[in-house]
Amino acid sequence: MEFDAATSDTHSSHPSSATTDASTAPSVVSAPPAVGGTPGIDAIKAIFAEMRARAPASRARFEARKQQVLDDVKLYCGLGWTLIPCHVPDRGLDEYSPGCSCAAAWRCGTPAKHPIDKGYDQLASSDVRVQEARWRNSRSPAIPNVGLLIEGSGVWVADVDARNGGVVTYDRLVAEHGPLPVTPTVLSGSGSGSMHKLFKGDPRLASAPKGISSLPGIDILTGGKQLSLLPGSRHASGRLYEWLHHPGSTPVAAAPEWLIEIILNAGQVQQEEAALRAFDAQKRAQARAAAVATGTYDDSWDKAYERYRLLKTPKWATRNSLCPLCASPDGFKAHPFIERAWICKSSRHDSVAVGFRTPDGYWRGDIIDIDMHRLGLKKRWLVLKAAGLLPR
Repeated sequence: MEFDAATSDTHSSHPSSATTDASTAPSVVSAPPAVGGTPGIDAIKAIFAEMRARAPASRARFEARKQQVLDDVKLYCGLGWTLIPCHVPDRGLDEYSPGCSCAAAWRCGTPAKHPIDKGYDQLASSDVRVQEARWRNSRSPAIPNVGLLIEGSGVWVADVDARNGGVVTYDRLVAEHGPLPVTPTVLSGSGSGSMHKLFKGDPRLASAPKGISSLPGIDILTGGKQLSLLPGSRHASGRLYEWLHHPGSTPVAAAPEWLIEIILNAGQVQQEEAALRAFDAQKRAQARAAAVATGTYDDSWDKAYERYRLLKTPKWATRNSLCPLCASPDGFKAHPFIERAWICKSSRHDSVAVGFRTPDGYWRGDIIDIDMHRLGLKKRWLVLKAAGLLPR
């Protein structure tokens, strides 16, 4: 790795213990004795007086941070980067379930990582005046996070996710091929060693898949509606994103050819596999339609399959959780639209390749896919036979 540790200038919003040191404890207004259990008018006046006394300092800190974010936005626009305002962290259920400023609040699957506006790809811009006005006049009560829309920014991003093994993969690449060139690099606010490395846009990567099985834990963001947060943003943990190599002093470098080749080769293999799966699915659909038309279709498999899903499907979490297949700590959840189905958004899932890859690069499946993998079986009907739902 090219850095030893990342420090943050913010602290967790949750105390580490129930006690507070007297030197750091906030001052408490001493209230006069209550009458009949109700605070006296003098106590209420004292509380409001203290709040008014603290307000200017709090407002000054807010304005200073807002000005810093506006300065960052101007810098990014000057580099020709396309920006979009994103939601910010909000109060969650607890320290491990952060919230989001969006309507989903603590139920949000990607807290503080998605745009505020619908149709954001049409609203994104690199115009300094437009973007400064959007951040200055944002509807959000907090300062919006700064999102980089990859499409149209002239860069692509290697998103190294430590929680999914990305740092291990990064170290392996460096050991095998040598260090990557120095380029603007963002340290994630997660505090786990995750980082985003920005490289010059390469037209050869226009159709590269987001997740690559040979690069577990590293997402390749090359275009479309893909986003990456920039410094000026706050992570769901409350920590700030920071520059390891600032773009003001470090020009965006081109990715080495060996990395481009790894991405292109993996993308070609995955596209061929997806085409074969689509061809097989089309053939099966045609065979089924022909059997139904001639009255020779046997629907016993369909009935057994639906019964298995009805009986075996557990109640999966509606927010990101541990994947039982790829062991990603926060990539798996119930499918938001398809009943009794799951979806995994972690690039680590490419290594197990269980389920079906969606056009967005995610993986989707149901309980029979999980059980087929767990039992080491190659066909779905073998799982149904093992469950006694099909004749042996």
